[in-house]
Amino acid sequence: MVAILMEIQWDLAAIMARKKVSVNELADALDISRTTASRYKNSAIIPGGVDHERLTQICNLLNCTPGELLPTSRDSEDPDPK
Repeated sequence: MVAILMEIQWDLAAIMARKKVSVNELADALDISRTTASRYKNSAIIPGGVDHERLTQICNLLNCTPGELLPTSRDSEDPDPK
């Protein structure tokens, strides 16, 4: 049996920039403090406190899928390695 390790990323900052959504807009939409919204945005991994419901709220705000928000190292690999 071969174990495949994948790194799960947290691309909130990139998606927020692409969609032109500010930290204030994120905080207002999620009913969280600006500090917490900033922590969510600047984290490299999914922050604590982001459960299924919160993830759904973020995806709805940004009109994205969980897969876009949480890509894996496998997503960025060449699908046809030579």
